[in-house]
Amino acid sequence: MNSKRLETFSKDVREAVRRGQNGYCFFCTEKIDEFHHILHNITGHRKLFPRFVHSIFNCLGVCRACHVLRKDEVNITPDMAVEYEQALHLNEDMVEIRTLKEILDGQKAKERQDVTRTETSLP
Repeated sequence: MNSKRLETFSKDVREAVRRGQNGYCFFCTEKIDEFHHILHNITGHRKLFPRFVHSIFNCLGVCRACHVLRKDEVNITPDMAVEYEQALHLNEDMVEIRTLKEILDGQKAKERQDVTRTETSLP
């Protein structure tokens, strides 16, 4: 038996899905027991869609029975996954740009404060 555990959804994704589904299975009125990858969590998909496979967009909260019986009722095609992956990539780029801008703005503000302190301490 292979002891290597499959990667799964992060705690943040699981909590967000649980909140979004009010704690109930996507398919029925039972409580969420498990989380289902709509696009299967296989090596090829993880390589092609590294952001998407474990994202909130590929996650359903389900009860055990529905995970076995109904999981194939919701599908995402690889073509659709390409679109999600690209959107997630763009979002990451925007976050990085925003973070960099905040860092630079913070540095500029600190420089202005340093200049102001220097000017006020001059005789």
